[in-house]
Amino acid sequence: KGANFDPAIADVMIAMIDEDKDYSMNERAESRDVWKEYDKLWENSDTDEESEVHVHSTVIPQWVFSVTDMDVNTGIANCGSEDGFMSVLSVFHKTAPDKADEIEKLLEEGNIGDYTIRVHALKSSARIIGAAELSALAEQLEKAGKSNDTTFIRDNTDKLLTMYRDLDRKLAPFDEADDDLPEADAKTVREAYRTITEIAQSMDYGLMDDMLKDLAAIRIPDADRKNIAEIEKLLSGLDWDGIIRVAGDALGE
Repeated sequence: KGANFDPAIADVMIAMIDEDKDYSMNERAESRDVWKEYDKLWENSDTDEESEVHVHSTVIPQWVFSVTDMDVNTGIANCGSEDGFMSVLSVFHKTAPDKADEIEKLLEEGNIGDYTIRVHALKSSARIIGAAELSALAEQLEKAGKSNDTTFIRDNTDKLLTMYRDLDRKLAPFDEADDDLPEADAKTVREAYRTITEIAQSMDYGLMDDMLKDLAAIRIPDADRKNIAEIEKLLSGLDWDGIIRVAGDALGE
């Protein structure tokens, strides 16, 4: 916990492992509700009353609700809170261009193995934010990759990338919001990179997540914002060495 896994998620997993004495919690279970706390983590009520609460949210900007490619209430339920949803959605937007290009490049190179890994990741991230149609197509392409069905992959990847990039364009107001943030000076940015390096060396997931959230609340140059987006992506894979490398390159070290 805190080194290789998010502490909150680790606590959930430990609780599930302790309870699952009959090894019944798996994808072949008859019911999706295989854990007593499942509804608290993922299920979303469809009542008009709860939907109304989220529509009038003071945390989520109204433009987010107009993005028809995703269900905001599902995203909130999956992320645990409105703040969590906005944080995850922001990262989804910041990393989308590079990830879409990577999927496209891997297919062009015929690297179906890594392609399958990337569409699997997209399946998960799209599901979390409530983009069900995008997630479902990514899942189909993941299965095609595992069975080496290159015909299906080549026939449907363009559709996937079009959907992915179209959703990313609809999240462009995130970039406009950055213009209203307080601007950080060069010294602050360099200190941030040094702190990121120190945290990565100690492999503290919680501290790194807090640091990246702090950086999201200030305006930094585009080159640095791209570095931070790369660090966020590396953090999701717990690639501490990669984080140290990116921070070191930014510092010229």
